[in-house]
Order: sequence, then C-alpha cells, then structure tokens
Amino acid sequence: TFAHVRKFFNWATENGYIENPPTDRMKMPAKEESRDRFLHDGEIRFFWSASETLGAPYKQALRLLLLTGQRHSEVVGMRDVEIEGNLWSLSADRTKNGQPNAVPLSAMALKALEEIPRIGDKGWIFTTTGDGPIWNLNDKADDCWKAMCKIAGHEIPRWRPHDLRWTFETGAAALGIAESVTDRITNHISAIPKIRRTYNRHDYLPEKRQALEAWATHVAAVADGKTADNVVPLHG
Repeated sequence: TFAHVRKFFNWATENGYIENPPTDRMKMPAKEESRDRFLHDGEIRFFWSASETLGAPYKQALRLLLLTGQRHSEVVGMRDVEIEGNLWSLSADRTKNGQPNAVPLSAMALKALEEIPRIGDKGWIFTTTGDGPIWNLNDKADDCWKAMCKIAGHEIPRWRPHDLRWTFETGAAALGIAESVTDRITNHISAIPKIRRTYNRHDYLPEKRQALEAWATHVAAVADGKTADNVVPLHG
C-alpha cells in the first residue's frame, strides 16, 4: 500500500498537482515479504471450474493471467490494437520494466479473448464500460477463490491474481521449459546476463510460442481432469 501511495504522490508532484510529495524521505513501514504462493495442478483444476462462475470479462482476464504469465496490469490493460493474429505486442510504456514484449497467444488464450463481448469503440478488451479497463479484478479473484473452496469441499489457501504468474513460471519449470525462454515470456530481461542480451539478438518467438502452447495443453489436460501425458516436456 505504501509503495502505491508513494508512487501516486510522486506522479502528482511530477505533474504539478502538488509541490512536494508527503511521502518524501518516508521509510517503508514494514519489510516487504516475498510471496511464494502458486497453484498446483489440483488447484488449477478447481480454478478453471470456479472461473466459470464469473462473468465476462473477469473469467477471461484471470484465465489469461494463467495462460500467458503476464502481469495483472498488462493483461487488464490489453487493447485490440495490440493483437495481430496470434501475437500480443506490449509496447515499452505498457510494461513494468520499460521493455517491450511480444507474447504469442496459444489457441486457448485466443479462445478466451474471442469470448469477450466488445464494448465501446476505444479498443479496450477487459472493460465493462468501454471507457477504460476493469479495476476490480482482485475482488473477482476472491470470488473465484471462494468458488474453488466450495468445489473442493475444503478451504484452499487464498491466492491473488499475481500468483497466477508464479503458477505459470513454476509450471513451465515442471514441464522442462528452459528458464531463458520463460524469462523472455515473462519479460524478466534483467535475469538474463547483460553480455548475452547484448550479443544474442534472437527474438525467441518460436521458442516462446512452443512453450506457451505446451503450457496451455497442460492446463487444458488438468482442467479436464486428465493426465497431461500428451504434453511433451521441453528440455534445454
């Protein structure tokens, strides 16, 4: 909360709304704890069923978080102009680290996007008004979590939208997808040694597409209650 408030006041200062941010030189009130919550396969199955209880575009937003491994703000801020065929292109101003990212969309991801009724003429995909993206996905995630508990018949540890990104990264590792590919999918460019980034100019689109399709196939198998024997692990 403090980090968001500080960012807001810094923005207000930079844009001339206030003279000095009241958070200037304030220290973080508590040590930030790293999260390690991710959904295992059984929970993914409950998640997929529970998301059916949500209306569009919330069901699809949560599913896209899981299928693409992208950040909350990047998914809900998606616009039609960013999608060309089965490729989603995020410009530098849309990503947390200021680096553009090309995200291949699996058949499952494209199906989810096709299910969303378009509202207005401004190109927002995850919107209920047409004037801007949805802002209450955290609340809908709580509704999904409650539905998961009901389906499971017991309480499941609470999760947040960002934990679906953790789930993708963990699941990709379990499938044998190379970390160098996963880092490029999630746009963790800083995790790649600078010398390799400097000399290696390959865009990794084929590898990213193969990885995301393999992950989607695994999610589909888990959601259907089947084993994922048809998923070919990607080693390297």
